[in-house]
Order: sequence, then C-alpha cells, then structure tokens
Amino acid sequence: MAWIEPKKRSGIAELEPIFRQVETLMGFLPNSMLTMAYKPELLKTFATMAMTILKPDQVSMELKVLVANAVSSAAICRYCQVHTAHKAHSLGLDKKLSEIFSYQNSEIFDDAERAALKLAFWSC
Repeated sequence: MAWIEPKKRSGIAELEPIFRQVETLMGFLPNSMLTMAYKPELLKTFATMAMTILKPDQVSMELKVLVANAVSSAAICRYCQVHTAHKAHSLGLDKKLSEIFSYQNSEIFDDAERAALKLAFWSC
C-alpha cells in the first residue's frame, strides 16, 4: 500500500507523453510515475534522466537492465528489483537474472558484464 495515493492518470493529460514513453519502455506504467505527477517538474526531470540513461547507445539495453537489477538488489529496493526483473524477463534475460548473484563464476556472463556487475553490486 502506497503512503501517497497515486494521481489518477485521466486528470493529468499534460503528462501523457511521458506516461506513454514509460509504458513503451517498461511495458507498464509504475505507480511511482503517477505519484511523482503531484510535482510535474519532478516527474519531467526524472523522466529526462531515465530516458537519457536508457536511450540506445554503445551499452546494450540488456546490460543496462542487468546493472539496474544489480544496483536495486544491492540497495535492497524491492520495488526497483521487481521492475528491473520484469524488463529483464521481457528481454529474454531470465537465465542471466537467475545467476546474477553468481556472475563472477558463471560462464553465461562475459568479462564486460562481470566488470559492470561488480561495479553495480559494490556501488551501494
């Protein structure tokens, strides 16, 4: 149960483009977005940061999602873990996700993934 009731999406049409972007990326709209909608500038800033991180570049979306899940695990943020696990599943990363805590010795991770995951787990 949320401490702050998320806003109703129907009453905040000006934020709909952000909501559609998030839905396209994640496959759903997290309640956190509707809660941040109480402060539209906060939501816009957060969305800009997230989209900058997640935009296509030299780091694959798969690695970004694995790193996000590792950081969420290290920080013990179950809310973020569930969201990143959902995205990992949609990308076909179930096997890597199931072995993420043994990444150092697992043959399914390459050296670059091991380096990124090591940093992610030690970041918190």
